[in-house]
Amino acid sequence: LGPRYAVLQNEYSKAHQKARFRCGPISRVLVYFGSADNKNVTQRAIAALVDEVEESTQIDVVVDPQNQFLREISALLSESRNAELFIGVPSLCPLMLKADLALGAAGTTSWERCAVGLPALVISIADNQREVAKELHAGGFIKWLGHEDQVSIGSIQESIRHLRGGENLERWSRHCWS
Repeated sequence: LGPRYAVLQNEYSKAHQKARFRCGPISRVLVYFGSADNKNVTQRAIAALVDEVEESTQIDVVVDPQNQFLREISALLSESRNAELFIGVPSLCPLMLKADLALGAAGTTSWERCAVGLPALVISIADNQREVAKELHAGGFIKWLGHEDQVSIGSIQESIRHLRGGENLERWSRHCWS
């Protein structure tokens, strides 16, 4: 049992070896909350990012084709020059390798992000994710912002400001990757 035995697609093993350690300013953010995003946490994360990050920061948003909020998310992203929407990608791995930071849930994607050393701000979106998020946060692998009903746009923005204010992304990235 444990993260050493997490079941991941083979591409993450290969990506683990070529992943870069994130350092310097955050220039690319990946947003993905999985197919169980029934409370539209994706839109909350986008709203926080669009208002908080520099215009030069690329925001990549991934949603599943069956996401019930796809129309609203697409409309929000159409107002931003630095955001791109990806619908139903076969793998998150290429986008994870490009990103400096992720915003996402505490499901299987947590292990994929760690495999490529991608620091993440995490919001649990299902009750079974709370304990995983709590343990990953305690281990320094993620920054758990709380459960979806406890996290506001403002609290996401505050976490981003904290990262811009000196959080050592390289140390965090190396820790995730190990």
